[in-house]
Amino acid sequence: MVREVKTRKHTYACAHCVATFASQSKGDVHARTVHEKRRDFKCPHCDSLFGRASDMRVHCKTVHEKRRDHKCPHCDKCFGQASHMRRHCTVVHEKVRAYPCPHCPGISFGQNGSLLTHIDMVHMKRRDHVCHLCPDVAFGKRGDLTRHIETVHEKRRDHVCPYCSGIAFGHQSTLTKHIEMVHEKRRDFACQYCKGVAFGRASDLRRHVSAIHVKTKTKRAPSVLSPSTTLNLSPSPTTVAGDTTPPLAPAAHDIQLLLQFRWSQIMTPGQRPIRVQL
Repeated sequence: MVREVKTRKHTYACAHCVATFASQSKGDVHARTVHEKRRDFKCPHCDSLFGRASDMRVHCKTVHEKRRDHKCPHCDKCFGQASHMRRHCTVVHEKVRAYPCPHCPGISFGQNGSLLTHIDMVHMKRRDHVCHLCPDVAFGKRGDLTRHIETVHEKRRDHVCPYCSGIAFGHQSTLTKHIEMVHEKRRDFACQYCKGVAFGRASDLRRHVSAIHVKTKTKRAPSVLSPSTTLNLSPSPTTVAGDTTPPLAPAAHDIQLLLQFRWSQIMTPGQRPIRVQL
């Protein structure tokens, strides 16, 4: 169902989510394909299903015919649709993130669909696409399920890295991301709180923001040793005059305590360092 709203460009709003549309027909297509999960158009070359005939035609052209007629003016990427190329330029090269997540501080997306997918998968924990070979495995996106079947069950590695000897991937997007992050050193996801800090993947940025900038109540790990503890890690003295046996190594118990204390220092920064007698 689509309800009417009064905005400058979009007159119709989805009754199930925050999406808005310029016409009733576009709203109906959105409701049918996104919320009702209807896939009425099957690819004649494979088992892929689509909610719109136009999506099926684009799939045939880009996947089966390997046509990429629209090249990015800023990089070497090519796209099957001009709209995809323009969106790539806006999001990747112009760094436009006009759709912020209402739940994640500092996380924004370049398109509304990406935001809605993020909310469904990350915050609502929706996993509507179940693997028929793994009863307990499900995914938030159909593409992720397809990739899982091809790479995990069919063991397909059709996309070879041109720079790494013997390295191949099960999906083109994974290879592209590998090249961007490892070989081109691209970091397109910048932290809005840290100057000069950026990441190659949105998931790494989210992890950074959650760990560093989001104030969460975490329980401090108890120290195994107090800062005033002194451990004797010097070799044990010989007990018999003239004995040529090599000095004993530091007691294993003392070494274990030291390692545990150093680990607690990592977990609870700010304590004075331990004093070790050498």
